[in-house]
Amino acid sequence: MYALTGTTPALLATNGATQTWTLSANSTPTDSLTTGQSIILLVTASTFSVTWPSVTWSKSGGGGAAPALSASLKSTVILWKVGSVLYGSYLGDV
Repeated sequence: MYALTGTTPALLATNGATQTWTLSANSTPTDSLTTGQSIILLVTASTFSVTWPSVTWSKSGGGGAAPALSASLKSTVILWKVGSVLYGSYLGDV
């Protein structure tokens, strides 16, 4: 499984379908997905936060928002690209 590093990593599907990221500071990843690509990202946040790139967050029933990341568990997020729109969905903590 590929591990993202740093505070501004590129979100690349070529690094594998499932990736991990342990935050070392407040971070802002860059969207490098192309249409039709997706990744599952397991984020260990601790006391840090993520400023996501422009993401349309989905939620059953509509009106999603960026997830609040767990301080102690791995927060699981799926990101996918359709056209020029990056979508995301929070799957829960493990």
